[in-house]
Amino acid sequence: YRRMLWADALEQARLTVESPVLDSISMHFDITPGRIHELVAETKIRLGAGHAKVTVPKISAALRDITVQKLKGQASLYVADLTLEDLILETSTRERLDELIHRMQLRYEVMDGWRFGGRSMRGYGVTALFAGPPGTGKTAAAGAVAHALGLDLYIVDLSRIMSKWVGETEQNLARVFDEAEASSVALLFDEADSLFGKRSAEVKSAADRYANITVNYLLQRMERYSGLAILTTNLESAIDTAFSRRISSRIYFADPDEEHRRRLWSQLLPPGVEFDADVQLSEIVRLVEIPGARIRSALMRAAFRAAASGRKRQVLTQNDIYWAAMIEYEDMGRLPPMAAQTDEEDSPSAGAAAPWSDADEDASGGVIEDD
Repeated sequence: YRRMLWADALEQARLTVESPVLDSISMHFDITPGRIHELVAETKIRLGAGHAKVTVPKISAALRDITVQKLKGQASLYVADLTLEDLILETSTRERLDELIHRMQLRYEVMDGWRFGGRSMRGYGVTALFAGPPGTGKTAAAGAVAHALGLDLYIVDLSRIMSKWVGETEQNLARVFDEAEASSVALLFDEADSLFGKRSAEVKSAADRYANITVNYLLQRMERYSGLAILTTNLESAIDTAFSRRISSRIYFADPDEEHRRRLWSQLLPPGVEFDADVQLSEIVRLVEIPGARIRSALMRAAFRAAASGRKRQVLTQNDIYWAAMIEYEDMGRLPPMAAQTDEEDSPSAGAAAPWSDADEDASGGVIEDD
């Protein structure tokens, strides 16, 4: 049926397309009939009066531009820089992400072909909740899931969606959901507890009543939604229980253990940048327990320190890493781990300068020699 819609729209626009390409387009773009005609018209303008062929990449570029414009001011395109293979995850977490992908890929087959849809009034949409401490990779995982599904991911700007005016929040949400369905894109509600939070049992003010109305609208709209919606939160208990019952997949992202932190320090190092021979990652991951986002930030901080020292080679020393990691650790509101140690024999720097001291080994003619 979708192939027929595409064929009719292309024929009306007098655009020729080869049969295999038409097959690919109809399979890849699961969008509404109205958006198909809008997209074909936009593609025709882009092709101009020449003899350029209609291709999947050209259709994809036109669709992205249309969607970005439609959602302007309310949701922004998230460009994923990591795939599922790039993520360092617990086995159970990766299995849950794979299950989420299968739910999206096979939802029509299972709901219709296997008749699990029954008489349910719910749509074909899939809702996932990513919960866990800050910096554990929830947003990156959402981007990787969308990439695996071949979907664009849009982060909903809750500050622009939520309004103090009666009914305006619901109108904004309706527009976001409608456009997401029309273009077949995924939605990400970051820090979702601010929007999907628990309703007030006792309505004591107009604010409580309107907040409850918003949550009720969300419940109804999510029931009919046909796409992928991912909610992230640092506090799962803050999500309204009615939403929890409607979540298709619930995935927890825990703080990384020592082995995962060691892999993160190595994997997040950009190509061309190296650790010096004196770097002992085992010591760093044992002493400094920080999540992946903090490790990425620490590596960049260490690189700026190395570059500021005049170092020409792209090499990070133990001194650079410890110094940067300790700043990230303290920024999390934690005491320096070495300060908590009272036994000098337990300290890796016993009898030596602190590994995060300001003394730069380059300046003293130490480990690094610039080319």
